[in-house]
Amino acid sequence: MAKDYAKVTKKKQQSSHWGMKVLLAIGVFVGGYIAASYYDFNTLRHKVAQKVNKVLPEKSIKPIESAKQEKPLVLPKPKFEFYTILPKQKVTEAKPVAKVQEQAPKHEQVVKSPSGKQYVLQVASFKRVADADKLKAQLILKGFDVKIVEFSNGRNTWYRVTLGPYNTLDSVVKTQSQLASETKMNGMVKRIA
Repeated sequence: MAKDYAKVTKKKQQSSHWGMKVLLAIGVFVGGYIAASYYDFNTLRHKVAQKVNKVLPEKSIKPIESAKQEKPLVLPKPKFEFYTILPKQKVTEAKPVAKVQEQAPKHEQVVKSPSGKQYVLQVASFKRVADADKLKAQLILKGFDVKIVEFSNGRNTWYRVTLGPYNTLDSVVKTQSQLASETKMNGMVKRIA
């Protein structure tokens, strides 16, 4: 079976015409850009007027004067009233309406149990103090007595979020169950001293 090669060459010629059109358009665009960046319109008008005057000396064309003596735009100065208002005002001291007594957080004094055992409930341990502070704030809002204890094992520093200390194991377990029901965190009971 023979192929018709005449049709193939027409397709190639059509595609090459398309490419030439694109190259021509790009060339016109780049040439226009270079010409516009090299010449500004005032200089171009002046040069055209000079060439026209050389060709037609009897009809002289005056170049457009774009460099007319324009007055610079002067903005009005802003009027700030506070320079005049503030010195005229009298400042009076505000009188306190009522004295507010700061309520110190109620901290239970830790009294060592007769057996000398104390317990803490470790909720979490973080490498960044910001994370520990965030959890501490959440637990304080839920009513827990929270402390952050810094622990260093030589290589890393950890920030432990703990509740307590508690004197009895029953009070720690009660706090642990309350923590689990409110925050879905169990915590770990640790004995100290």
